[in-house]
Amino acid sequence: MLKQPYYDFDAFLKACRVWARPRVVVLKKAQDDARNDFGLKTSGEILRFIANGGLEQLEFINSKPWGNNPVVEAFKKAEFIPGATMSKRVCPVCGIGVLEKTPSTITLSDPSEIEKTIEIFEYKCPSCDAEGDLFGDNEHTIQKKYVEIRADAVASVLEKFSDNGVSYSAAERVLGLPQRTLSKWKNKSVVPSAGATALMRYIHLFPWLLEVADNKFEKRGAMRIHIAAAMRDLCDMTKESNVQSVSAGIVENSNNADMR
Repeated sequence: MLKQPYYDFDAFLKACRVWARPRVVVLKKAQDDARNDFGLKTSGEILRFIANGGLEQLEFINSKPWGNNPVVEAFKKAEFIPGATMSKRVCPVCGIGVLEKTPSTITLSDPSEIEKTIEIFEYKCPSCDAEGDLFGDNEHTIQKKYVEIRADAVASVLEKFSDNGVSYSAAERVLGLPQRTLSKWKNKSVVPSAGATALMRYIHLFPWLLEVADNKFEKRGAMRIHIAAAMRDLCDMTKESNVQSVSAGIVENSNNADMR
C-alpha cells in the first residue's frame, strides 16, 4: 500500500542553506520567476533567499505520478533540442529520464569592468520536462569565475598603486595587513576575500583613506583630510588653481565647528 509522502519544511529550509553544495534543485521555471519577481539571478541566490525566510506559506506540490510508466516511455516523449546531447545523468526530479544537455555561454562582469565569458550547461528531462541547472554545476562554475575576476580586479588596483607612487609596505602598515600581502594579491598567488576586494576598491576611489588610516582613524583629523581632498577634487573639476588656500580655509572653518 502506498503512503502519502511526508515532507519536513524545516529539513527543506536546512537543505536550502547548503547552497554551495545544493541538495535542492531549482527548476528553470522557478529560476525565471525568481529573476523576474525578485531579481535573483542564480540558483545560489534563490536558495539563500528561501533559507532566509524570503517565501511565505510554503506548500509542497507532488510531482507528476508515474505509476508503472517504464523508462522506455520516457524516451518516447523526448523532444530533442538543437545543440543538445544526451548525457549519462538521470533526472534528479523524476528519477527516470536520461537528461539532454545543452551548452550556452554567459558573460560575467564586476564594477571594475572586467569581463569573463564562461560556458554553462542546462539539462532537460524528456520525461517530466524539468529543466535548468539541475545539479548546481553552473553555480559552482560561476562562483569560481567570480573569484578569478576578484583577483584580476585587485591586481589592477594595485598596479595603479605603483603608478601613483604608493608604497605597498606603507599601505600594509597603516591597514594592519601582514607583510607582502599586497604583493601576493598583485601576483595572484593569493586571492583576496570579498571584503579585502571592497577595501582595495574604496582606497582606489578615495586614496586619502590611507592617510586617515595612518592617523589611526581619528575623527577630527579624518574630517580635515576628507574636506581637503574634496576641495582638491572640486578645484580640479572647476579648473581652479589656488587649491591650497581654498582647502586651507575650509579646514580652518571646520576646526571652529561642532564636530561631535
